[in-house]
Amino acid sequence: MYDNTKPYYNQMGYGNDVLERFWSKVNVKKLDDGSDDLDSCMEWIGAKSGHGSGYGRFSIKYDQFGTHRFIYECFNGPIPEGLQVLHSCDNPSCVNPKHLWVGTIQDNLKDQKNKNRQNKGSDITNSILIEDEVLEIIELLNIGVSHNNIAKKFKVSGVSITNINTGRTWSHLTGRKYRRKDVR
Repeated sequence: MYDNTKPYYNQMGYGNDVLERFWSKVNVKKLDDGSDDLDSCMEWIGAKSGHGSGYGRFSIKYDQFGTHRFIYECFNGPIPEGLQVLHSCDNPSCVNPKHLWVGTIQDNLKDQKNKNRQNKGSDITNSILIEDEVLEIIELLNIGVSHNNIAKKFKVSGVSITNINTGRTWSHLTGRKYRRKDVR
């Protein structure tokens, strides 16, 4: 386990009792020689956020902290204003300081896209259609049914049907590639 008495593990000045309680809720993998694996994910096994995201929660008195934010600050000091703590490992319950970095919301979105991690299809929270419906829409488009008639059938807008047809949405399912028109 980490030697949490070393000052570089405690940039925020928390007492050893707080750090010991934190590390007692972390699963650190062991190497063959019995030492801690400092390169693998260190899984938070304590409380998690209530909305199912997998992010750990840690309380000090009455204050709650995201575990990745808490441990980032212990190692690096305060998080700069306007930045978030991001995971290079894409594991929301990981608290390995080596896997954490700060960046903007845009950095996080770019990281998601580069790793092909963004939600698609019906996994998107506000998605109205499901995969089977989109495949049926493609079949209807292929036999010449109008966008408006398809839109009425599925209770979506004509623009939604056009976006499916052009590959702007659901391209992971339809194989249609969206080509942005050059507007001058």
